[in-house]
Amino acid sequence: MSKKIVIVGALGYLGTELSKLYSGESWFHEVIAIDSRFVSKRVEQLKDWNIKFYQGGILEKDFLKKHLQDADIVHHLADITDVA
Repeated sequence: MSKKIVIVGALGYLGTELSKLYSGESWFHEVIAIDSRFVSKRVEQLKDWNIKFYQGGILEKDFLKKHLQDADIVHHLADITDVA
């Protein structure tokens, strides 16, 4: 049975390492990576691993609702780093 797995904060250190772990599973399950940043080298690596990438922030309610809908597993590794 295929699962939908979402990694929020996927381009950070922990998100990248977790994506590596899921790189073998992405051929059997839908793995989605979400991050507000865009680092082309890391995004290309995600594509090579068959992981879908979507750029958006954790404060964008509609964006998150759309991509987290029907998720079986959510790894929330995102944070807002520019808070005063």
